[in-house]
Amino acid sequence: MLSKKAAIPAEELSGMLVYMIVAVIAVLLFYGCNISNAKKSSEQEKNMEQGIDAAKELNNFLEIPIGNNGDVYSMVQEAYGSKDFSGIDRMTKDFFGQKYNKWRLVISDENKNILYSYLAYEINTKELAKSELQVPVFDMEKVQFLTISLEVYK
Repeated sequence: MLSKKAAIPAEELSGMLVYMIVAVIAVLLFYGCNISNAKKSSEQEKNMEQGIDAAKELNNFLEIPIGNNGDVYSMVQEAYGSKDFSGIDRMTKDFFGQKYNKWRLVISDENKNILYSYLAYEINTKELAKSELQVPVFDMEKVQFLTISLEVYK
């Protein structure tokens, strides 16, 4: 039997409708996947930006001038020699406390022994950005490297 208006067999109309519905669903599925991928890449870019910002802030912190021709970088080296990080404690709280709500600064030696650690608030969220820096120190005529790590959280 033929459709009166289009002169198409009526039996083929149901097949054509099913084909069109499947095609529309496929197009919507591919479109939805692209939106999901764009969202993921946007989040990755944001995390990368915040990682770069954390690295810049850590570098700025170590370059803060103190005293006569000194900076926090040299203060870390002196604190390692005297095993007294109290001056650094004040500086970290003042500097990073103004910029971030939830953050952590860790200074560790080559053996991963933590020499200094400060945690701002109890953190139970995912790490947003992390920046690490190696600082050389002289210990009994040999060079060791301290790792200064800044972790910023959401």
